[in-house]
Amino acid sequence: MLTPEQKKRFQEAIDRVGGDCELLVTMAALVSEDAPQLVNDLEHHFENDQLQDAAATGHSLKGLLSTFETGTPVKELQMVIDAARAGNRERGNALWLACKPAIESLTTSITALTVSN
Repeated sequence: MLTPEQKKRFQEAIDRVGGDCELLVTMAALVSEDAPQLVNDLEHHFENDQLQDAAATGHSLKGLLSTFETGTPVKELQMVIDAARAGNRERGNALWLACKPAIESLTTSITALTVSN
C-alpha cells in the first residue's frame, strides 16, 4: 500500500497506469534494479568519450523514469541525450552532472515505493 505522501508525490504516475498501484510498485522494482547501473554506465560513457553510448544510455534511463516523472528532472535528460548525440562531451557531461543529484533523489523516491509494500 502506498503511503498518502507517496500517492500525492506520484499521483500523475498512478494516473498513467490507470490507477493500478500494484503495477506502479512492480515498475518501481524495475527502476530500483536498473537505474543505478544506467547512472553508472552514463558516467562511464562520458568519462570515456563514448557519446553515442551515452546518448543510448540516457535514453534508456529517461524511458525507465518517465512512468514516474515527466517533468524535472527527467526532462533534463533529453538535453543530456541531445548533447551526446551532437558529439558535445563537455556540454553533455555538465548537463548530466547538474541533473544527476535530482535523478538519484527521484530514483530513491521510486525505490521507496517497493519498500512500503
